[in-house]
Amino acid sequence: MSFIKRVADLLDANINALIDKVEDPEVMLEKYIMDMEQEYKETQAMVAKTIAARNMTQNKYNEAQNQVDVWEKNAMLAVEKGNDDLAKKALEEQSSYEQTRDGLKPELENQSAEVENLKVLLSKLESKINEARSRKDVLVTKAANAQTKKKLAEFSAKISGSDSSEGFSRMEEKVDRMAAEADAMSELNGQSLEAQFEMLKEDSENSAMDDKLAQLKAKMGK
Repeated sequence: MSFIKRVADLLDANINALIDKVEDPEVMLEKYIMDMEQEYKETQAMVAKTIAARNMTQNKYNEAQNQVDVWEKNAMLAVEKGNDDLAKKALEEQSSYEQTRDGLKPELENQSAEVENLKVLLSKLESKINEARSRKDVLVTKAANAQTKKKLAEFSAKISGSDSSEGFSRMEEKVDRMAAEADAMSELNGQSLEAQFEMLKEDSENSAMDDKLAQLKAKMGK
């Protein structure tokens, strides 16, 4: 992978998407920032080298252009002095430097364009680093909250659909049934006790009637 491609991938990377792929967003963001800082240093070095190469080409171009001007003046001087042969030689020298100058021009343009592109890339990379630094704490907190919510949701889903939950429901139903049966027995026992007292009352009434009957028989001499 080329250097420019690596930097472009870093610039295109979505921080939130990267966080979703790791268990520890803070560690990932630290590495992400460190990677970008390293690429930033390498980009700076490349920009410096490209600028140096562009400046060297620019100097060669300027020197060639300067010689073109010098030999043109020499040719004009020779013409003024009536020395056409010398003027032609001067024009030949001028033509040679023109070729050198024209040959350097495309290289100079390419190097200048590359310098500008790298400067733009460097600026974007710096902005990306600053963005990552400023958003790091917020993103880490947000990711931690999201992880917590996710785990709680998974736990809740597991509990609601587990066999233990169904077993608990069955046990609860069994306890309710046992309680209902106990209440029924208590109610029956209460009714039996009341019935016994009613029988005692009836026995008392029967005993009183027996006493009256005995008194009546005694009165009748029976």
